[in-house]
Amino acid sequence: MVYLRSVPAPAPGDRLSDNLVLERELVQGGMGSVWVARHEGLGSEVAVKILSGRLVDDDTAKKRFAREAAAAMEVQSPHVVQMLDYGISNDGVPFLVMELLQGEDLEVKLAKGPLPPREVVSIVKQIGQALHRAHERNILHRDIKPANVFLVPSDEFSGDAYFVKLLDFGFAKRLDRMTAPLTEEGMIVGTPQYMSPEQMLGGKLDPRSDLFSLGSIAFEAFTGRRAFAGKTLQEVAFAIQGLQMPSPTHVNPTLPRALDAWFAKACARDRDDRFASAREMVAALEKVFAVAAEPASIEAAPEGRVLPAGRSSWSGRIALLLLLVVAATAVAIFVARAQ
Repeated sequence: MVYLRSVPAPAPGDRLSDNLVLERELVQGGMGSVWVARHEGLGSEVAVKILSGRLVDDDTAKKRFAREAAAAMEVQSPHVVQMLDYGISNDGVPFLVMELLQGEDLEVKLAKGPLPPREVVSIVKQIGQALHRAHERNILHRDIKPANVFLVPSDEFSGDAYFVKLLDFGFAKRLDRMTAPLTEEGMIVGTPQYMSPEQMLGGKLDPRSDLFSLGSIAFEAFTGRRAFAGKTLQEVAFAIQGLQMPSPTHVNPTLPRALDAWFAKACARDRDDRFASAREMVAALEKVFAVAAEPASIEAAPEGRVLPAGRSSWSGRIALLLLLVVAATAVAIFVARAQ
């Protein structure tokens, strides 16, 4: 029989280490909680992410926690949340010490409606800079979504409304090192509404998978609606690999028509049809708004025409849709068990 340790839940006043004292909880999630803590050695407040007590004996969860810190520190981008330390509490619970950010995440911001195009372009550019640095180091984020994008209000001299920080490298994966996998082959990780088709199927990923997710975020920020929505995971899966590519201007006709072509390329179902890099993707978006009156450099489909989803045949597409149903069902079971 296996006995799991009973670890008390974190509480204000708890001392995690010689220098860290918890002050107040910020948010709770499936893997743990984030707190504001006083770092007595630095004489300042920091953010502390604490692994859930129910996972303290889960080796996979603990390894993922440690890898999150290592990946974020290796990227070394001003647009990635800064990791300050990694440690084990007096109760044996792993924790991460991070810079304390002031502002709100993009998910909270978008709940109030779409953003001005200039702000969206700036946010996409800064996320792109973080991803470019990560991809240069062969690190995939694998969970690009609004909740993992934090907006820090900028000063009046910066020219941008927000300074953007990319959060949560808990699902990050290296492409160039023989490290022990933390997920079984074919297992799906990430957030379904922002997954690329290959990620939804549990297939092999590359940097263009992160770019698909970034394109989905951009669509939502420009229009106030998710690009690939559904009431069930199966509906979301069909939307991602469906027959009709959504267009931003159909939701918001005031946006430049060239944005439709940009989005179709950013979120192409066939990864070979997507932008090759974050830098290329951002440059193309800036061109859309800088030269909106000129013909788009990316060919757009005529109004009402179904955009091709890739180079697969119809029989291949039907098989792929069936696989998506199976994959979405697997995700639903995984989520239900996690809860």
